[in-house]
Amino acid sequence: MTATQPDGERITREVILKRHPAFFAVGNRKKVFRAGGFIVAAHAHRALGHRWQWAALTARAISVNPRLIYPETKAFARTLGRKVKRKLKSIAISPGSDNSHRDNDESNLSPRNWESLALALHYQCGHLSHDFSVLGQVIDKTEARSVLEAGCGSGRLVPVYLAHNVQIILLQDVSERALDLCRQRFCCQKHIAIFMEI
Repeated sequence: MTATQPDGERITREVILKRHPAFFAVGNRKKVFRAGGFIVAAHAHRALGHRWQWAALTARAISVNPRLIYPETKAFARTLGRKVKRKLKSIAISPGSDNSHRDNDESNLSPRNWESLALALHYQCGHLSHDFSVLGQVIDKTEARSVLEAGCGSGRLVPVYLAHNVQIILLQDVSERALDLCRQRFCCQKHIAIFMEI
């Protein structure tokens, strides 16, 4: 309903407030209930891309209930942070300045671009371990003893394979530089085979 009537919740709450004045006269019920209607309507407008309505309704909600300023500011900062992160990520995986003048989409996927990004991607993502437990559970459940990882980069997931006694580890990537980083990290592991995509 809020997709077609973004102000429906706010209007409904105003009707309820008028019909039950005795109930909402207790404590700060009226203030919290009315501010909640403004917030729901504001979020609905934001989802529809109505920025001015979202800002105006959020301001009205905060004027009715000033306690909302902290959670709403925090939510806005989180949303803004996600947008900035996505923007930076898109810049990080775009081709380098040496060939940024090219319009051909194929140039964005060429091995040369991945070569130039390999070190930056390694420092940004190479040691992340947020998904290790999930992958470890998959390995244990399937009792996998060999793995072929296409697009291994600098070998971020190799520690999971080693920790779960995977016997044969085959790693492949389009970037020779990323594979060199991988070789340096796991130079003593003789059961790891690393090869480059041709």
